[in-house]
Order: sequence, then structure tokens, then C-alpha cells
Amino acid sequence: MMQGITSTKRIYPSYPKYKDAGIEWLARIPEGWKVKRLKDVALINPETLPENTDSNFLMKYIDITGVTLDSLVADPVELYFKDAPSRARRVVKEDDVILSTVRTYLKAIAYFQEPEPNFIASTGFAVLRATQKVIPKFLYYLVRNQRFIDSVMAYSVGVSYPAINSSTLGCLKVWLPTIEEQQAIVYLLDRETGKIDQLIEKKQKFIELMKEKRIALISNAVTKGLNPNIRMKESGIGWVGKIPEGWEAKKIKYVFVVINGATPRSENPDYWNGEICWITPDDLGKLQSDSIISSERQITNEGYTSCGTTIVPAGSLVLSTRAPIGHLGIANVSLCTNQGCRSLKFKNVQNSKKYFYYLLSVLKNKFDSLGQGSTFKELSKTKLESVLIPYPNPVEQGQIANFLDRETSKIDSLIQKIEIQIEKLKEYRTALISETVTGRIMVE
Repeated sequence: MMQGITSTKRIYPSYPKYKDAGIEWLARIPEGWKVKRLKDVALINPETLPENTDSNFLMKYIDITGVTLDSLVADPVELYFKDAPSRARRVVKEDDVILSTVRTYLKAIAYFQEPEPNFIASTGFAVLRATQKVIPKFLYYLVRNQRFIDSVMAYSVGVSYPAINSSTLGCLKVWLPTIEEQQAIVYLLDRETGKIDQLIEKKQKFIELMKEKRIALISNAVTKGLNPNIRMKESGIGWVGKIPEGWEAKKIKYVFVVINGATPRSENPDYWNGEICWITPDDLGKLQSDSIISSERQITNEGYTSCGTTIVPAGSLVLSTRAPIGHLGIANVSLCTNQGCRSLKFKNVQNSKKYFYYLLSVLKNKFDSLGQGSTFKELSKTKLESVLIPYPNPVEQGQIANFLDRETSKIDSLIQKIEIQIEKLKEYRTALISETVTGRIMVE
């Protein structure tokens, strides 16, 4: 058990008597509990914005992607009704619970004790409003426990976009203790999950501090070197300031050949599923390490010829320069890219690929600030080539890269350990809720 969290099972014994629940995903419940349909204890989608809503009605809108099983992960967007998507219709009020009914695997569930005025949810949610038979917060814990979530997913229809309609959702069975027991369960879970959430928050803040330390470590090493006593000089690079006396300041175009990406000119099947690795910004965004391991698609020689781009060798850097700008990777195979990326082929093969990977990784904000465009921002080849960067000699580049490999791996290992602890805390919280609301833990 995590430090600071007491096992509730040791404090609260199980109920003395159980009965058959009559629910396929829940074998038994405490003897005094009742089994109901969800629609018998909660109103489902009680209020919806009509089509004739005032076009200047100002709402706070939340979509499926803004909610997880843990919390809101995105702030509600302020929109006028005339500008809102057609799915912005579900009215959310005090003590309502929202539950995703499309892409149910996302487990987007949230409770709103005091939502902002004019809070509107997507029609991809079902809004549940408690009746007098159930305490609103207990309803939240009930529908967010894993057994109920499993039932929602089991009755969802569709493979790539599974969904459950409101009538099917309303017929799913739920179990209810007495109001007094519901109050006791809510009190227990609020208290214990509050402790867990506080511990998770502390660990997440620690991770953010470690990430900031990692960035600062890299930035200092790639711009100042490893010798704190070396003489420094002005670099002429605004974001760098002074650099070691023996270093140079060079534009990117003097270190790399910058190559534009492109896409085969049609969906001709002869252009796809070949053997040439073809990278997109999405591939770079999914990287967990500094190497491009694979891509979503490969192209054929015919597809490559139709592109008008150039294959770069393994060891080249690949930078996303459109939607979003700044994702970076090292090619571990020869490859080409689509127009959302640019490849950086080293002019001097003695240069350290890892040094320049670290250097460009701290330039993400700089690259983003140079992006232009109304529909989407793009970092042009000309602006990328003109960026000034510090340039130590290849031997020193290698020393800095080795130092950063060693030191960042320590930080990464620590972050990974904390992330594992957070996942265990979340698993414990999920198990605690499930065990309590299904009667495996007795509360008084």
C-alpha cells in the first residue's frame, strides 16, 4: 500500500449477509440492498437546448475529449449557440453526472457539484440527474465503478466507435443501499479518495519539477558546455547569450541539408504499403524515446517518385513543422516524410546526432514562435534554415551528448518510477470505489 494511504479493507469488514444480485456482472450484494434500473433512480438527459435557442446564448461547452475517469482534463470552451457544434445540447446543472455514451472505452465520467452557469455537454454524454431514491454523489460513484463501466461497454454497439443509446443505458441494472448507507459510503469515499488524489497531485507536481530540471539541464549543457570555468564570449544568438570561447554560432542551413516532405499525389494503391518508411507529425508525436521506430504507413518506390521529396539516411533528424511544430526524432532507418515534417540531413557525418537532438529539443518554443499561417501554423524551410544555433566541435558534441544520455536517463528513470506509483494509486482508488459501492466493504 502507498505511504500515507491506509487499506480500507482492514478497517471495514464485509457485510454479514449477501443475496444473489440477479445482475450478470455482479454476483451478490448485501441482503438489504435493492436492484433497480438506472432510469428508475435517475433522470436521463432531462434537459436539452432546443433548436430555437437564442443564437447569442453564451454557453460553457465540454466535449468527450475534455473528460476522463479522473477529472476534467480540459477547460470548458465559451461559445455562442450560433457558433457551437450541433452536438452542444445537453444541459448540465448542480449535482448532475455526465457519462460518455459514444466511444465508451474512454470512460469519460464526471460529477458536477457546482457547474458554471449555462454549462452544456456534448450529446456524446448522457446527463444523469438523481431522483430522491439516490444521493447524487453516490450515483456518481455507482456509475464510475468498474463493474458498471464494464456493463456499459458490453452493451455498446460498434467496433471503431462503440456507443450505447440512452434507452439501453436506462435499462442497465444498478444496486441501491439505503439512503443512510449511501451517505456513509459517500463520506468514506470522499475522504479516502481525497487522500489518494492529494498524494497523486503531489507526485504529479514532482514529475513536473523533474521535467523542468531535465529541460534546464539539457539547455545549459548544449549552450554552455560541461566546463564551468571555461572562458565565454558573446554568441550573437539572442536566446543563448554567451557560449564557450571555442564554439561557433551557425545557422541551421550550414549544419544540415533541410529537406521538405511530401505526400504521394493520389490514393493509388501502387503508392502505398511498400518498404520506404514515410513519417508524419503523428508518428513523431507518439515517440516515447528519441528514435523513430516505426510509422503508420510505408510507401513504394512509385509512391516515392510521385512525391518529389528525398530519402534521408539513418541518423538524420526529423522535425514536425506543421500541426504541431516542434516534435523531434532521430531516424533509425532511411526514410522520407510528408509535408508536415522536414528532414535534417547532417552535412558533416562526424557531428553528433544526439547533441543536435538535445539542442533542437529545447528549441520547441522558438520554432513554434516562428510559425505562420491563418488555418494552421507552419515553420517554413527558410525560417528554419535561418535559426542560429551554438556549434561546438564534434568531439565536444559527443562528450555533451554522453553526459546528457547519462544524466537524463537518471531523471527519466525517476519519473517512470513515480508514474508507476501514480498508476498504482489510481488502480487502488478504482478498486476502493468498486469494492465499496458493491458492498464488499461495509461502512457504518
